[in-house]
Amino acid sequence: MNEDAALQERLRQDDKKALEVVYLKNRSYVMGYFRKYRSINSQLEDIYQDSIIDLYQNFVTRQLFLDKGNIRAYLLAIVKKKISKALKDKNQAGNLDAASAYDTKYHLLETETTSREQELLTSHYQKLGKKCQQLLKLFYYRGLSIKEIRTQANYKDDNTVKSSKSRCLKQLKALISQSQNGAR
Repeated sequence: MNEDAALQERLRQDDKKALEVVYLKNRSYVMGYFRKYRSINSQLEDIYQDSIIDLYQNFVTRQLFLDKGNIRAYLLAIVKKKISKALKDKNQAGNLDAASAYDTKYHLLETETTSREQELLTSHYQKLGKKCQQLLKLFYYRGLSIKEIRTQANYKDDNTVKSSKSRCLKQLKALISQSQNGAR
């Protein structure tokens, strides 16, 4: 397994050290590659950081696998898309190179604004205990099966995982419902 493939696997496993490696390994290259866009130079660091987050989320949540591409090319495509949007927002559209082949190949996701429901979910999720947070994250965010969660989180059996997940989800729904009823 080559270094890039190993790094991809570590990212899919939610390895924060792998994210740090990708960030540091590509930062100066990406910043240098896009320095010609002076009108957004002040935004470039933020764009890079947002792009790193998008890359990481795609590996963790979608279990992204780049069979013929590499992480740097994929990251460049994400940054290029964000720069294009920044230029368009500044009414300077069209000054970025034609859409990269990676844009169409990897179907990059647009970053959407956070909805009210997502905000409620996030704030109440943080009120849950650590075990519930971990269990719900593994099931819904990482997409692991009950058996995989049992193994990874050291549960006694599959039924324990199922009942714990059900209890945690019920608790989260109750917290959200209480806040919505109180806000009305």
